[in-house]
Amino acid sequence: MALHLKTATPAQYPKYKRNLRSLNLLTMKFVRLLQEAEDGVLDLKDAVRVLAVRQRRRIYDITNVLEGIGLIVKIYKNLVKWVRDDLSVCKHLLSGPEQPSNISDPSEKHQWAHRSHTS
Repeated sequence: MALHLKTATPAQYPKYKRNLRSLNLLTMKFVRLLQEAEDGVLDLKDAVRVLAVRQRRRIYDITNVLEGIGLIVKIYKNLVKWVRDDLSVCKHLLSGPEQPSNISDPSEKHQWAHRSHTS
């Protein structure tokens, strides 16, 4: 007896897809605010107000990830500072992983793509 497992399509989970997309958009807007902030210092209260975020937790989710990967530091309860020399690093991270140009074997490209989406 064979089992037939179906893979769920994104259309079957419209709310999940919307939430994922909205977090991505919110992150990009947050990074833009961070880029425009004087000396790379951003008040999270201002970010919540400017971005019209209903759940302050979403901003904290974003800052926790950025802090975890070493791009920002919290300098006070509601203040974060960009700690890298170049904000373009964050633009690169938001644009998604790029495939290394030195991979020519199709099976290696597939393995690289799979690793970049699962990590």
